[in-house]
Amino acid sequence: MKKDTNAFDITVSALRDKGLSSEEILQELSKLFQAMSANADTEAISHKVTTEDKEKKLKKLLLATGIPRNLIGYYYLISAILLYQQNPAQSMTKELYVAVAQKHGTTPVRAERAMRHAIESAFNRCNTDVIYSFFGETLNPARGKPTNSEFIARYAELLQEE
Repeated sequence: MKKDTNAFDITVSALRDKGLSSEEILQELSKLFQAMSANADTEAISHKVTTEDKEKKLKKLLLATGIPRNLIGYYYLISAILLYQQNPAQSMTKELYVAVAQKHGTTPVRAERAMRHAIESAFNRCNTDVIYSFFGETLNPARGKPTNSEFIARYAELLQEE
């Protein structure tokens, strides 16, 4: 099986060929990465890291709320919240649910229902003190749980605060 080589592998090989020690190679790579910070490629790398960090924080928030990972709605909510953060002005039903459904290979109706089920599961099994710590007085006492839109918007807000 052929190993793919990338710019990093080539750079390290070239530095080894110069007879540099491991410490010297690390120093050279550090200089190289600093020089790359002015390059547009670095923006893509930092965006990827930022998205991954946001996704990790979001997963922790959802688990703390009581949404179990075994529900497909858990994954749909992650996608929906991250997409909503990128464009909060988009319509939930006409744009966001469609985008989530396309990403996960399902229909918008099924995506919406799976997210609603995940939220309902959390609110049925989670400690109400935890829920109120996330939502405060914004919850409608008659319903007892937020709508999908309220949930997505609030978690996007919480994620932004982190």
